[in-house]
Amino acid sequence: MRFDLFQTMSPKEAEELLADFLRSGREMLRESRIDLATIRLDELAKELAFLASQTQFIGKSPDHSLPRFLLDNPVYRDGLFEIAPESRRLVIFAAFLMGEWLVLTYRALRWTTGDMSFATGAMPVVAGFRFKKEMPPLLIAENIFRKLKHQPLSSELFHKSLQRWVDNI
Repeated sequence: MRFDLFQTMSPKEAEELLADFLRSGREMLRESRIDLATIRLDELAKELAFLASQTQFIGKSPDHSLPRFLLDNPVYRDGLFEIAPESRRLVIFAAFLMGEWLVLTYRALRWTTGDMSFATGAMPVVAGFRFKKEMPPLLIAENIFRKLKHQPLSSELFHKSLQRWVDNI
């Protein structure tokens, strides 16, 4: 996730990004067979896992300016990949589905832009949770997609993540 892109946005640019994100998410939703008005959490988690299964990744070169002990670390080596540009749309759609399902299912929640005092500032977020928490679905979706690259495909990560947010309403 390129936090620097969001952190340099003005509030107006962040609002425009949110509008574009919601517009493109709703277009992708119309093209899909998913009905967010009636889908249950477990069914949504399966749809999200299916999207993750379609994701392609590309390798990244190691940063040779790092010390040898980091370069030799298996966790570092395992993370040398990124989501392929042609698969970014899947991550965006998954993020939209996660947030939109929450907003449609729970009246207290709404789409907005992230609080600029946090790393997720200017990102599209779902707000209205207890303790003024903001859910950044783009960040969550990307992290889960990346994690599923190294694990057997399962809807469990999506289910647990969304359930934790539901528990904070």
